[in-house]
Formats: sequence, structure tokens, C-alpha cells
Amino acid sequence: MRTAGIVSALAWLCLASSAALAQDAKPEEKVHEVTAEPFKITVELDGVFVAEQMTEVALRPEEWAEFTVVEAVPHGSDVKKDDVLIRFETEGIDRAIVDKETDLKLAELSITQAEKDLPQLEETLTLDLVAAERAHQQAEQDLERFVAITRPQREKSAEFSLKSSQHSLQYALEELEQLQKMYDADDLTEETEEIILTRQRHDVERSRFSLEQSQIRRDETLQIDLPREDETLGEQLKRTTLALEKARNALDLTLNEKRISLEKEKREHDRAQQQLEKLQQDRQKMELRAPADGIVYYGRNVDGKWPGISNMTNQLRPFGKVTGNDVLVTIVRQRPMHIRVTVPEKDLQHVQPGVRASSAPTVRSDQKVDGVVMAISNVPVADGEYAGRISAPLGDEHEALMPGMTCKVRLVPYEKAEAITVPPAALRTEPADDSKHFVTVVEDDEQRKQPVTVGKRTDSRVEILSGLQAGDRVLLSAPKEEGP
Repeated sequence: MRTAGIVSALAWLCLASSAALAQDAKPEEKVHEVTAEPFKITVELDGVFVAEQMTEVALRPEEWAEFTVVEAVPHGSDVKKDDVLIRFETEGIDRAIVDKETDLKLAELSITQAEKDLPQLEETLTLDLVAAERAHQQAEQDLERFVAITRPQREKSAEFSLKSSQHSLQYALEELEQLQKMYDADDLTEETEEIILTRQRHDVERSRFSLEQSQIRRDETLQIDLPREDETLGEQLKRTTLALEKARNALDLTLNEKRISLEKEKREHDRAQQQLEKLQQDRQKMELRAPADGIVYYGRNVDGKWPGISNMTNQLRPFGKVTGNDVLVTIVRQRPMHIRVTVPEKDLQHVQPGVRASSAPTVRSDQKVDGVVMAISNVPVADGEYAGRISAPLGDEHEALMPGMTCKVRLVPYEKAEAITVPPAALRTEPADDSKHFVTVVEDDEQRKQPVTVGKRTDSRVEILSGLQAGDRVLLSAPKEEGP
């Protein structure tokens, strides 16, 4: 029992020592042996068959905006040139054409009347100007005559009338005084004297009243009538001056306004005429016809695909509404076709014009289509993606292939029967110049740095054009002295 325990203890100590030694040792470096074997680069892309000849049919109205579908040929129909593709409702546009024709006739009558009215208006405004000039001249003359003659004469007349009344009163008083003296000295009877004196007294009274009236008339003439008449004549002159200026302006402004208005009516008439012609042209588009023979595809082609079929199918149903300037259908010729592919930027170096391609249609993967890359877009069509065009010579066996069908495209841009290659992990670059490459070659227990010339590469292999040969062994990681 004691012996077995001692053996077990010794065994445990040996195992512990081995584990400690294993922890201190560095992991073994991985080595790859170089061989000469076939090497090729393969690129696989998604493709779509695209017709070479496609004619878009768009509704491009000039004026009309409401298009209601009556009937449309189904998606996928075969049509011949000039076949009716879509027929639209015409009641609305027919009514609009009749209304526009009526508006044009009314506009033409209005223009004719305006053309006749214009010379009559010019003659009337000229007569108004002459009358205004005459009235202004008369107002000036009236004011000048009033200031120079009428007012001084009336002032003089008022003063003279007052003076005459004063004299009349004076004469009547003197005559009364003389009569009284005379009657006191003569032999006339008192009755006769009284009659004559009474009459004279009445003359005195009338003269005195006349004097009062003359004083009132003079004051009224000098203080009221003449100033008012002066003011009235002055205002009349101002009014005739304004009327003359207005008549002069009216002759030019009103005539110009009427001429401009007439020109505007003519322009509006011309625009209405153009609108009518456009409506009549749009009326002819109420039946869209096929511009060529082919197959009807709803919507427009976008990068070989037909994203708008569902939406356009809904619009082209009976009583559906469509919008002007949209591509409604596309007439597609089934042959010839090419294949459109989207090339990731990382594969651009491999997918170049002239590279052969083999395509497998999704509908019949066993019916291969062989072609070549014809062109690659110079600019990206999306982030990191470029458009490629591949020829697709089709035979009778490909009769079922239609534009819009998809395929898988396989290209072999580079192939070599015997090539020296290494895994990418074996290749390193000089710190000072990353265009210079090297590998670490292992010979027996020694390692050496070996410069190499690099060729083509894939994700798993790098072609070595010079610097290595079959049988060489290279490290797949940095040498021990370089660290990880």
C-alpha cells in the first residue's frame, strides 16, 4: 500500500513538471510548403437579360392634365406598330375644346370692337383737350378782365353811386330849406305851401334812404361781392388748369392704356389660340399607339428590371388615372439581348472588356449562354458598384428567355496551368516601402527573408511570379524574432 502511494506521488510530480515546461515553451510556428498547381481567378455576378431595342411610350400632353383610362392592352401582349395601346376618356377634353373655341370667338369680337373704339376715343379726347384749352383760356381772360377792368370799375361805380346818393340828399335838403324860406316870404296860401313842403320832405326822406342803401350796396360790393367774385374766378382758373392738364394726360395716358389693353387682348387671344391647338393635339393622344412591333411591358426599364409594373398595372385599369410625362409602357423587341451585371468595386480589376463569361439563366440553368464583357461603366451606379454589359448570343434553344429574366454569370479573368502560390498570411511588406513584398523561407532549422514578386491574388491565394519555387517552405506567420 505504501509502495503504491509513493509511485502515485512520483507520477503526479512528473506530470506537473511536464505541464510547467509546456507553459514556458513557445507555440510551434506553422509552415506552408510551396507547390506548382493550377491557379485561376473566378468572379460570380448576378445578371439580368436586357433587350437591345426598347421604345418607351410616354404620355406627353401639351395642355390637358386629366387622363382617365378606358382600356389598355395587357402587360406582356404582342403588338404591331400603330396598334392602340391605351384609350383614354375624351368627354372632358372635348368639352374644354368647345369652351375654348367659344372664348376665342368672344375675344375676337372684343378685339374688333376695341380696334374700332380706339380712333373714336382718340378723336373724343382731342376734342376734350381743345375744350379744356378753350375753357382755361376763357378763365384766364375772365380773371384778367376782372382784375384789370371789372373790379376797378365796379369799385368806382359803387363809390360813385354812394356819392350820387349823398349829393341827392344834399340837393333835397337844400331845396327844402329854400322852399321854406321862399314860402315864408311869398303870398301863397298855407295849404299849397304845405303840399309842396310835404313833397319835398318826402324827397329828402327818399334821398336819405337811398343814401343808406347806396352805402350798404357799396360795402357789400367792396367787402363781399368783389372778393367772392375774385375768389371764384381764381378757383375757376385753377379748375380749368387742372382740367387742361388732365385732358393732356388723358390724350396720352388713356390712349396708351387702351393701346396696351388692346395688345394684351391680342396676346391673350394668341395664347388662347395656342392652348386650343395644344388641346386639339392632346385630343389626338387620347389613343396611344405602338411606335414599333414588340412586347408590351408596363412601366419603364431600370437597369434591366421593371420596378413599376405593379403600380402601372393599377393605373392602367379601366377608370384608372395616369399622369402626364410618365412612361406608361415600353415596347420591347425580344431579340437581341445582352446581360447587365452589377460589378463590386473590388472585382473591377478582374472584370474588364474582353473577358469571357458564362451565364446560367435562372429559368433554365442547364442552358448556358457564353459571351464576353463588352463594357464597364466609368463611374459607379451605386455606392461601390459599377454597371457591366455582357454579350448574350442566343440560339433557338434559348427561345424561352425573355427580357427581365435573371441569371448567374461566371467569369474566369485569369487562369494559369502551373503557378507558384502562397496563402496571404505568408506574404509581408517592407516597413519602409509597402510595394516590396517578401516571405520567410524555412530551411532546416534556419529562417531567411526572401523578396518575391507578386502577381494575381484571390482571397485565399497569392501568385508569386519570382522569388520562390516548388518545394520551398515558408512561414505563415511572422518569425519569432519579429513577434506576433
